[in-house]
Amino acid sequence: RVEIKLKRPPFSHVDLRIIPLKDREGRQVGKVIAWRDITARIRAEEQLRIFFHAVEQNPVGIIITDPEGGIEYVNPRFTQLTGYILDEVRGRNPRILKSGETPDDVYGTLWQTIKSGQVWEGEILNRKKNGEVYWAHAMIAPVLDKAGKATRFIAMQQDITVSKYTEAELRMVN
Repeated sequence: RVEIKLKRPPFSHVDLRIIPLKDREGRQVGKVIAWRDITARIRAEEQLRIFFHAVEQNPVGIIITDPEGGIEYVNPRFTQLTGYILDEVRGRNPRILKSGETPDDVYGTLWQTIKSGQVWEGEILNRKKNGEVYWAHAMIAPVLDKAGKATRFIAMQQDITVSKYTEAELRMVN
């Protein structure tokens, strides 16, 4: 069995299998050759590799949760930003980042928005593992199935602490 990349259409990639055909005494009398087009699978695998690297190397923190908010994945930037590694947060709710400074109605609106299938975007004051607070510009999007039901939520957050403090200083100066 071997996968072959072809240089001409109609197929780009085929899965080729060659099976010896034997008679009753075990002597090889021929071969059965079978192939199938695996071009779509190869293209899908390449696309998944590209998406994986785009998420892993993204300059914003990314969290993927189940429909109830249990964390399934965080990218390396999330770890750099918060100090939490995936094993520490897997299965937990993103509320572990809650600083207590963001009004509860913001979280209510957030959940209402994403549960209805819409994207929520806003600013939240979060807390890192070491207790330090940071401002995050967050965007949270539901991943919907064919019926429109959320199967995952993807949250992207960017640290905007420096710009928030700079804005505050400018307001004080003016």
